[in-house]
Amino acid sequence: MVNTLHLGLIGLGETGNAVAELVSRNLPGTHISGWTRSVHRRRTAKKLAHVHELFSDPAIAVLYCDVVILCTPPASQPELCRYIAPALATGAIVSDLGSAKTRNMVALRKLLPPRVDLIHTHPLMLLDPARFENNEAMTPCFLMPAPGSRKVAIKRISQFWGRCGFKPEIATPKQ
Repeated sequence: MVNTLHLGLIGLGETGNAVAELVSRNLPGTHISGWTRSVHRRRTAKKLAHVHELFSDPAIAVLYCDVVILCTPPASQPELCRYIAPALATGAIVSDLGSAKTRNMVALRKLLPPRVDLIHTHPLMLLDPARFENNEAMTPCFLMPAPGSRKVAIKRISQFWGRCGFKPEIATPKQ
């Protein structure tokens, strides 16, 4: 990864803010941009102070991001990917925290430009907030790379979650 990781969080509800807190604690120096439709949730994120920049436009939030994590329900992700696709940096990794299923992976891959990698992350790693608070190491984190994902991108996202205290493991959506 480059000197300063630039992370974009799309969706700043409970999950998005939990990721922001986790990254702030474990990866100091990471620049975090965020977006959510809700003005109330933007205010909450601002109060929590883990997100450095809050935007009302998701495409602006992902500009220059090395990693973009979709912290939204899977049903909203195709529309969001279609919208942010032109703004994504070459070599960016797009991930999500929804239940990655084959159909969702295929749909999102078609909407994203080939210059970015799509690597789903299984949400089980976020279901136990106590693990965040206690910073338990070696909690499994399942990564599901879309077909065609570059090895360097898989390594980068594995390192990202590993530095956050998880044990990344490669899986498929069918597992």
